[in-house]
Amino acid sequence: MDQEQIDVSQLTEDFIEDGIKEGILVYITSVLLMNDVEREAIEKMVSRLVNYQDIPHPKIALHWRLKGVEAENKKRRKELLQKVLDEAQSEVLVYREKSIAPPAKTPSKVFPEYIYKKYESQMEA
Repeated sequence: MDQEQIDVSQLTEDFIEDGIKEGILVYITSVLLMNDVEREAIEKMVSRLVNYQDIPHPKIALHWRLKGVEAENKKRRKELLQKVLDEAQSEVLVYREKSIAPPAKTPSKVFPEYIYKKYESQMEA
Protein backbone atom coordinates (compact mmCIF):
# COMPACT_ATOMS: atom_id res chain seq x y z
CA MET A 1 0.00 0.00 0.00
CA ASP A 2 1.44 3.39 -0.96
CA GLN A 3 1.57 6.46 1.29
CA GLU A 4 -1.49 8.10 -0.31
CA GLN A 5 -3.63 5.04 0.42
CA ILE A 6 -2.49 4.99 4.05
CA ASP A 7 -3.32 8.67 4.43
CA VAL A 8 -6.77 8.39 2.84
CA SER A 9 -7.56 5.31 4.87
CA GLN A 10 -6.62 7.16 8.07
CA LEU A 11 -8.70 10.19 7.10
CA THR A 12 -11.69 7.96 6.47
CA GLU A 13 -11.18 6.12 9.74
CA ASP A 14 -10.86 9.43 11.61
CA PHE A 15 -14.25 10.55 10.29
CA ILE A 16 -16.15 7.28 10.64
CA GLU A 17 -14.74 6.29 14.03
CA ASP A 18 -14.33 9.68 15.71
CA GLY A 19 -16.28 12.22 13.64
CA ILE A 20 -13.13 14.18 12.72
CA LYS A 21 -14.08 15.97 9.49
CA GLU A 22 -11.17 18.24 8.63
CA GLY A 23 -8.84 15.75 6.97
CA ILE A 24 -11.41 14.08 4.73
CA LEU A 25 -12.84 17.48 3.79
CA VAL A 26 -9.42 18.71 2.69
CA TYR A 27 -8.80 15.51 0.73
CA ILE A 28 -12.15 15.56 -1.09
CA THR A 29 -11.84 19.27 -1.87
CA SER A 30 -8.27 18.85 -3.14
CA VAL A 31 -9.15 15.96 -5.46
CA LEU A 32 -12.14 17.82 -6.85
CA LEU A 33 -10.08 20.97 -7.45
CA MET A 34 -7.29 18.96 -9.12
CA ASN A 35 -9.92 17.53 -11.47
CA ASP A 36 -11.37 20.94 -12.36
CA VAL A 37 -14.77 20.46 -10.72
CA GLU A 38 -16.59 23.79 -10.41
CA ARG A 39 -16.58 25.59 -7.09
CA GLU A 40 -20.38 25.48 -6.72
CA ALA A 41 -20.43 21.69 -7.12
CA ILE A 42 -17.62 21.32 -4.57
CA GLU A 43 -19.43 23.55 -2.08
CA LYS A 44 -22.62 21.52 -2.44
CA MET A 45 -20.81 18.24 -1.81
CA VAL A 46 -18.63 19.24 1.10
CA SER A 47 -21.37 21.24 2.83
CA ARG A 48 -23.10 17.96 3.67
CA LEU A 49 -20.02 16.87 5.62
CA VAL A 50 -19.46 20.30 7.13
CA ASN A 51 -23.05 20.51 8.37
CA TYR A 52 -23.23 16.93 9.62
CA GLN A 53 -23.86 16.51 13.36
CA ASP A 54 -23.89 13.35 15.42
CA ILE A 55 -26.88 12.30 17.47
CA PRO A 56 -26.04 13.77 20.89
CA HIS A 57 -25.21 11.38 23.70
CA PRO A 58 -27.85 11.36 26.44
CA LYS A 59 -26.69 13.20 29.54
CA ILE A 60 -27.85 10.36 31.75
CA ALA A 61 -27.89 6.89 30.21
CA LEU A 62 -26.89 3.32 30.73
CA HIS A 63 -23.70 2.05 29.14
CA TRP A 64 -25.57 0.00 26.52
CA ARG A 65 -27.52 3.10 25.45
CA LEU A 66 -24.33 5.12 25.01
CA LYS A 67 -22.83 2.30 22.92
CA GLY A 68 -26.00 2.23 20.81
CA VAL A 69 -25.83 5.96 20.11
CA GLU A 70 -22.15 5.69 19.17
CA ALA A 71 -22.84 2.76 16.83
CA GLU A 72 -25.66 4.70 15.17
CA ASN A 73 -23.40 7.74 14.74
CA LYS A 74 -20.70 5.61 13.11
CA LYS A 75 -23.27 4.09 10.77
CA ARG A 76 -24.60 7.54 9.82
CA ARG A 77 -21.06 8.88 9.24
CA LYS A 78 -20.16 5.94 7.02
CA GLU A 79 -23.35 6.27 4.97
CA LEU A 80 -22.87 10.03 4.56
CA LEU A 81 -19.24 9.65 3.55
CA GLN A 82 -20.16 6.96 1.02
CA LYS A 83 -22.82 9.24 -0.53
CA VAL A 84 -20.47 12.22 -0.68
CA LEU A 85 -17.64 10.16 -2.22
CA ASP A 86 -20.00 8.60 -4.77
CA GLU A 87 -21.28 12.03 -5.72
CA ALA A 88 -17.74 13.41 -5.92
CA GLN A 89 -16.65 10.52 -8.11
CA SER A 90 -19.57 11.19 -10.45
CA GLU A 91 -18.73 14.89 -10.62
CA VAL A 92 -15.11 14.13 -11.49
CA LEU A 93 -16.20 11.84 -14.31
CA VAL A 94 -18.69 14.43 -15.65
CA TYR A 95 -16.06 17.17 -15.66
CA ARG A 96 -13.54 14.86 -17.32
CA GLU A 97 -15.96 14.20 -20.15
CA LYS A 98 -16.38 17.97 -20.66
CA SER A 99 -12.65 18.67 -20.50
CA ILE A 100 -10.12 18.06 -23.24
CA ALA A 101 -7.23 18.30 -20.78
CA PRO A 102 -5.96 15.04 -19.27
CA PRO A 103 -7.26 14.34 -15.76
CA ALA A 104 -5.09 15.04 -12.74
CA LYS A 105 -5.70 11.52 -11.45
CA THR A 106 -6.88 8.30 -13.01
CA PRO A 107 -10.47 7.28 -12.15
CA SER A 108 -9.42 4.33 -10.04
CA LYS A 109 -7.30 6.52 -7.79
CA VAL A 110 -9.68 9.43 -7.25
CA PHE A 111 -11.63 7.84 -4.40
CA PRO A 112 -10.28 4.35 -3.71
CA GLU A 113 -12.78 1.62 -2.92
CA TYR A 114 -10.63 -0.04 -0.26
CA ILE A 115 -11.25 2.69 2.32
CA TYR A 116 -14.64 1.19 3.21
CA LYS A 117 -13.72 -2.48 3.49
CA LYS A 118 -12.77 -2.25 7.16
CA TYR A 119 -16.21 -0.92 8.08
CA GLU A 120 -18.53 -2.97 5.87
CA SER A 121 -18.51 -6.05 8.09
CA GLN A 122 -18.87 -3.96 11.27
CA MET A 123 -21.86 -2.02 9.96
CA GLU A 124 -23.69 -5.09 8.67
CA ALA A 125 -23.57 -6.82 12.06
